[in-house]
Amino acid sequence: MTETTATDIQLPAADDAASMLRSKHKVLAEHEVELAREVFTLIGEPLDVWAVAATLESIGLRDLDAVTLYQRPNLFTLAERILYLIHVDPTRTRSREELPPVRTRETHMAQALKFYLRGASTALPMAGQIASVLLLRYSLWAWVDFTESQATVVTIGTILSFIITAGFIQSIGREGSRYMGHKNYFLAHKISMTIVRAGTASVVLFGVFLYTLNLVFPYYDERLMIISLMYYFFLSELWLFSSLAYVLGKVFAVFVCTTLGVVPVYFVMEYTRFGIYAAHASGMATAILAMAVYTVATLRRMAHKTDAALRTSRLPHAPVRTYLVAPYFIYGLLYFLNLFIDRIVSWSAPNPEPLPYVIWFRTSYELGMDWALLSLVLTLATMEYIIHEFSFHQVPKQRSIRNDDVHDYITFYKRFYVKHLIAIVLLGLFSIVACYFGVLSLRRFDYILEVREFFSSPVTFHVFWAAAFGYYFTALGLYNCLFFFTLSRPEFAIRSITAGLAANVVVSLVLSRWVQYEYGVGGLIVGGIVFAAMTMQYAFKFFDRLDYYYYAAY
Repeated sequence: MTETTATDIQLPAADDAASMLRSKHKVLAEHEVELAREVFTLIGEPLDVWAVAATLESIGLRDLDAVTLYQRPNLFTLAERILYLIHVDPTRTRSREELPPVRTRETHMAQALKFYLRGASTALPMAGQIASVLLLRYSLWAWVDFTESQATVVTIGTILSFIITAGFIQSIGREGSRYMGHKNYFLAHKISMTIVRAGTASVVLFGVFLYTLNLVFPYYDERLMIISLMYYFFLSELWLFSSLAYVLGKVFAVFVCTTLGVVPVYFVMEYTRFGIYAAHASGMATAILAMAVYTVATLRRMAHKTDAALRTSRLPHAPVRTYLVAPYFIYGLLYFLNLFIDRIVSWSAPNPEPLPYVIWFRTSYELGMDWALLSLVLTLATMEYIIHEFSFHQVPKQRSIRNDDVHDYITFYKRFYVKHLIAIVLLGLFSIVACYFGVLSLRRFDYILEVREFFSSPVTFHVFWAAAFGYYFTALGLYNCLFFFTLSRPEFAIRSITAGLAANVVVSLVLSRWVQYEYGVGGLIVGGIVFAAMTMQYAFKFFDRLDYYYYAAY
């Protein structure tokens, strides 16, 4: 057996030992950076060392791991090091997407134009139908030559279609967009189609209820009721499938499909004797079919391309889904009731003489309301850009802020809110004036009969100004609600729209019964003011605690 002596042992040179030590420290440092990156991905900017320590424990690290893997005395010491890395060396612990965004003025302007045009494009379907009426005297569901009796039943069906589907459309927008944002197209397709089916079932059941009610209490001739329900059903389905297009971000598809639907209306009216009801039925059926095929096929194709891991996920159970979407459903229903309740109240006012039906269409009133609706286009288009800006800054700003800088974070967004609120206020006023004089300029086209008739009643002008300001205040409320919905605080919007709707009903009833039917539009003004005032009050409280609401939302 050979004896080993000290002279036989080869020790590393001093330089080699130092090199090995530096290499070991470098590896450990990189491991800590990776760990800091993981912690930041999980919780964002940590509030304190305790939050980091809790996160390390949640991913399975122990004191023993801190010693053996990172050569730290304990887990708490390792947490202090991770907190330090996140705060002082953000470029190493965060990916490029997580760093505060840097934009040139040119890029900012291009994005502003892009999102403004996207918001304005939501008015394209309406613009297409208006153009159809001016060129052909009819559109997908309107006709210049309707009698007041015909217009009554068609308008009732149209209003009901908006009200009954409102909650489902809001729910599709919320849940569909949420899953689309997570790139889980599989669940986006599943939840959207589930809500569409529920919406269709509700539309049918409510239609059967109305028909049965009219048999027991025959307020309307049975034939007219069937015609009204036909418009109600077709338009309800059109709104439901159009909401899928908005979830997909395919607004132009709505314009194409609704314009395509005018083609069979034209052929039936010009080349057959079937009449306007058959023409509208064929046109709406065509538009619905085109919209359904396009949106469902697109959703299905995206679902098939979803990552395999995400395709194993499942929707929450039905009671949980109902609980999650209920606030958005309620808000959608109340919002559309608020938009239409003044018409229902005013058109049921028995003055100056008793009405042929319990609700009777008033042409001059409706023309003023439709005219005022155009003033919303510019304002609503701007909101698309504003909410993009809010979301653009939100995540990077939240992740880059330190615990002791929360005041600066809140101040930044309060200024953001006030600055854009002023822009909405001024733009809304400009839109009303521009809309008034823009439509008034159509008087020069006096060779078009319906344009001359548009300006034939002073009621139209009175209703326009009242409705324009009613929509104006409603738009201010919508601006505030954008922030509430972005950070999952629908209760603020629901309380405000409930109060606005109550004020709308009371004022409409009083003015339409005690003064004159057209003064019922005053309810829209008062309801809009209440809605705007309450949402603004909630908005200031919301931004005072924005850091908490952001944390709670996610």
